[in-house]
Amino acid sequence: MEVCKKAGASESTSKQVLDQIVKRLLKVKSSKIRKMVNKKLRKIDKEAFDNYRKHYIKEPF
Repeated sequence: MEVCKKAGASESTSKQVLDQIVKRLLKVKSSKIRKMVNKKLRKIDKEAFDNYRKHYIKEPF
């Protein structure tokens, strides 16, 4: 919302943009988010990904 306001959008417009984004995000399943996070984590920090996988992940990647 702050980015929209810094770009010159009104409070109302900024809130409308935020609300629409939040609605879309709420429809994303947590399993999809975990897969996305793991994919990025594996690329950025392989050691952290391996540790996380050992302790928390039940499905193969």
